[in-house]
Amino acid sequence: AALDPSTTGFSKPDAIHNAIYYMDDPMNIESFKNDVKASGINLEDYKLDAKDSLYKQMMGPIENVGSFSKTMVIIVAIAGAVILSLIIILSLKDRRYEIGVLMSMGESRLKIISQLLVEIMIVACIAFSISTFTGNAVAQKIGTNLLQNEVNVTEKQENPQPSNSGVVMAGP
Repeated sequence: AALDPSTTGFSKPDAIHNAIYYMDDPMNIESFKNDVKASGINLEDYKLDAKDSLYKQMMGPIENVGSFSKTMVIIVAIAGAVILSLIIILSLKDRRYEIGVLMSMGESRLKIISQLLVEIMIVACIAFSISTFTGNAVAQKIGTNLLQNEVNVTEKQENPQPSNSGVVMAGP
């Protein structure tokens, strides 16, 4: 049934008075707004509103988790390098007698150092192989928990009103 212009307050029954556009990607909102402005629609009579507050609200926690993750990777890498260095130094002190015997038998320093480096690389390859398989699962679980925690904190802080994501144009 058509709207009666006398009861709705609109003078043209077939005119569009309200339009809601849903974007498939939040990055398209600015482009859409620019297209609307360029189309010549009278924006004094129509309100152009991008209801992307929920998207912007969710980007904060995601960026926080990303920043936290980068910091943790740097800290873990530095701590791991320090720990590995200490372990290697301690193992060299324990093997001092062995190195002395090898040198007294005529082995060159280059061969002894090469042997130690090969042993370290074998252990490193095994460790990297294990971490490749276990690291992804652990990182996924930790990342999910961190993101959920950030979302909960943000929801408690802002207590947003539910809204649809999209662009709304409303007229007189």
